[in-house]
Amino acid sequence: VKVATIVAKMGMSRGAFYKYFENIDDAFHYTLGQNAKVIRHDILYSIDDSDDNFFDGIENYLRWCTRLSRNSYYWQRLSLLTRSTAELAYREVQAIDVSSDFVKQVIAVIRKNQLNIDSDDEMISFLYFMLEMIISSLNDYIVNHWTTEQLLRDFGYRRKWLITNLEN
Repeated sequence: VKVATIVAKMGMSRGAFYKYFENIDDAFHYTLGQNAKVIRHDILYSIDDSDDNFFDGIENYLRWCTRLSRNSYYWQRLSLLTRSTAELAYREVQAIDVSSDFVKQVIAVIRKNQLNIDSDDEMISFLYFMLEMIISSLNDYIVNHWTTEQLLRDFGYRRKWLITNLEN
C-alpha cells in the first residue's frame, strides 16, 4: 500500500497524512496499536462477563469471534492482528502503561484466579503471552478453516497445559 492510495481512499490530503504519521510504517503501527487496544479491552470484558474466570472469559471471547461475519469491521481487525503478531507484540510491550486501568483490572483478575504468578511485572508478561496465544489461536482458526469446536478444543489443550503448570 502506498500513501497515495491511503489518502485517496480516506479523502484527505497527503500533507494531512504526514501531519500525523512519519511514514507508512508509522501509520501501520498506529493502526495495529489502536486495533489491539480494542481487542484487549473486549477480552477483558469477556473475562468480566465470565465472573472474572480468566480462561473461561478467553474461551467465551474466542467463541464469540467465531460467530462474526467475515465481512464485519471487527473481523477485519482480527485479520490484521493475526497477520502482524510479532510487530504488535514488540511495539505494545515497549509502550505499556502499568498504571492504566486496563492493566490494573487484568492484575486483579489474575490474582482472583489464584494463578502462580509472583509479581506485577510477571503478570504483565503473562498478559502479553496470553494475548499472543489468543491471536495465534485465531490465526489457526482462520488459516485452517476450523470450526468453532476445533478452535475451542485446541484452546482447551493450551488452557490445560497452562493451568497444570500455573497451579503447581
